[in-house]
Order: sequence, then C-alpha cells, then structure tokens
Amino acid sequence: MKDFPSPSFLLVVKAGHAGALALARIMRSWLETRRASAAILAADAPAETLRAAAAGRSAVIVLGGDGTVVGVCRRLAGLGSAAPPYMGVNFGQVGFLAEVPPDGWEAWLERLLAGTLCARPRLCLAWEARGHAGVNGLAVNDVVVGRGSLARVLPVRVVVEDPDGEEHDLGWVRSDGMVISTPQGTSAYALSAHGALLHPDVRGLAVTPVSPFFKSFPAMVLPPDRGVRLETAPRAPFPAENAGRDEEGPLAVDAFLTVDGQEGFALAPGDAVTVRCLDAGLSQMTLPHDSYFGRLGERGFLRTGAC
Repeated sequence: MKDFPSPSFLLVVKAGHAGALALARIMRSWLETRRASAAILAADAPAETLRAAAAGRSAVIVLGGDGTVVGVCRRLAGLGSAAPPYMGVNFGQVGFLAEVPPDGWEAWLERLLAGTLCARPRLCLAWEARGHAGVNGLAVNDVVVGRGSLARVLPVRVVVEDPDGEEHDLGWVRSDGMVISTPQGTSAYALSAHGALLHPDVRGLAVTPVSPFFKSFPAMVLPPDRGVRLETAPRAPFPAENAGRDEEGPLAVDAFLTVDGQEGFALAPGDAVTVRCLDAGLSQMTLPHDSYFGRLGERGFLRTGAC
C-alpha cells in the first residue's frame, strides 16, 4: 500500500461464525509473514470499538455475508474521510457486496498488498426522523418507511427537497412502504420492489414504492444533492380528495422506519423522515476492471439466453 510503509489491516469477523474466524486467523498469519500487521475483531463489537480499531488501518477486511458488510460499513462511515477502504470475503448466501471468495482470498490479498486494487467511493445515506421518534443516523443500503403488522396500505407524503430549499410535494402515496436507496443498495430491498438497479458508481438517490396502490407512483432516481422527506399521515381522516381514504376517520396504520434491514424504529402519526445522500468517505476495494456485471450474472441477477 503506497500510503502505508507498514500495511496494517483490521479483520472483522461475523459474530459466532467459526469458519470465518478460522480463516481470519489464517489471514493474519499470512499477512504477518509478509511484514503486514493485522488485528481480529468480532462484527458485533460496539461502534466506538470498531471505529477505534479501524482508524489508521490500510483497509478493513470483513469476513461474513452482505449483511455483515453493511453493518460494519454503517459504523465505519462514522469516521468520515478517515474511514479506511473495505473489502468483503463472502460467508453468506448472495455475496454481492462481499465479492471475495473464501477459497480465493490469497490472490486478492496479494493485489491488496501490491496496491493493484481500486478503491471505489460509495455513497451513504444520512437520515433523520423528526417528531415522536427523534432519532438520526447513517445507512449504507437503504432507509424504509413501511407499514407494520396490519395488512393495510400505508399513506406516506413524499416531498423532494432541492439544495436551495425549494420543496416539491409529490403528494400522498398509498403503498406498503417507500424505499430510499444508495446505488449499491438498489440490489437489496429496492430491487425486490421492482425498482431500478443502479451501478454502484452512479451518484444518485433511488426512490422506490413497495406495491403502490393502483401503481400510482413510479420508481425514480434523483440527483445526489436532493433530499427526500417522508411524512406519515396525521391521526385524522385521510384527505377526502384521495381515493381509498379511510372511511372510519382516524388512521390506525402502524408505520416503521427500518435502516439497512437491521435497525428499526416505530413512527407516530405526523412524524417525518428526511433522507439525503452523504459522501461519508467509504470506499470499496475492487478489481481494476469493472466486475459489477460479472457479479450480477454470477449471483443470478441477470438471466440471459440465446435469442
């Protein structure tokens, strides 16, 4: 690594995964024989511990599935521009973000030490819930405002905020939820909701409705300097001009905020969640040639055949 005379790595292991821990120990020994140092940390370590252990490292190598990579990166993003690049070794089912195969890691680490991998920047999301929830944080894949346990559509007002402060009220959307995604996050929940699949090098914000009422709202992609505000309905009759309003008066549809599919917060009527793109300094170590489309095919995202 050009910027580090003595390379130093943090190996973050999926909690409770014996195979990942065993490989991490082998990796550490392998690196030490090549005059590089390495420390091992469990992925469920507190955020402060993870960030302290990662600070100043040449790279963070995550041994786990995509969920483990997302959880680690969300906490790494708290380091801002000081966040080291990350690389994932796949011990999960899909392995879209953790693209290094467990049986081919040596070649990847050789490239990492030689400085021939590319650090590609990855956007994050900064979100804030105002009202009853009163929480904020970061997301790597997506932020979702969705319905709770009742099988009823959830009314959510969607407002796009321009950088100059102008707002564009897109109205009430009745659906199972709204998904706001980073480009790399579109391969997760947004894709299942029939949203667009964005190349991770794209700079933008994906907005995807989940089963919208009568297909009333299209999936869309916004520039990275726009924000999106999702407002839950007040506890009052739904506006009469909207078809399908609640005829009984007060709305009683539970709303939940979900972050990266890993953190959840209950929302109250009248709460608002604002989501913006954030360049948090995260970067993913990948091959110099674009392996994105190859990974799509290998992971079953593309199904092609002869004409």
